[in-house]
Amino acid sequence: MPRLDGLAALPYLTEHSKVIMVTTFDDDDYVDAALGGGASGFLLKDAGAGLLIAGVKAAANGDALISPSLTLDLLSRRVAASNADTHILDRLSKREHEVAKLVASGQTNQEISETLFISLSTVKTHLGSIRARVEARNRVEIAAAMWESGVMNRPKG
Repeated sequence: MPRLDGLAALPYLTEHSKVIMVTTFDDDDYVDAALGGGASGFLLKDAGAGLLIAGVKAAANGDALISPSLTLDLLSRRVAASNADTHILDRLSKREHEVAKLVASGQTNQEISETLFISLSTVKTHLGSIRARVEARNRVEIAAAMWESGVMNRPKG
């Protein structure tokens, strides 16, 4: 981009639309700055057309998509920087907690619906409530909250 790089342009673009960063840069600071600046996704250029289409659909639905190769590093950094803010998760009902854990494990809405034997619209309703209760803008932030809380690192039982 001749006048502004993607990060500099981001605040101007997010005022009017959803933005998915598509770049060759997989630098941790660049990823964090893009997501912190309001990007609805972050994909590497070599991700392929299928993932780009999924990213556009996710953004259109109010969700976010991060290149799989970046996701674990992103979550690890957020966990390391966190003070394990578990009180946020105390705001969730038992079912919302189950849905949030499945989001954090990478399941799609359809997969969550099938796993919990609930309708797709019920999954979406729970996600809206979860976003409001944990003050998350999208699925990525819901997943991050779950990982930051340490709940994803606890043994099942």
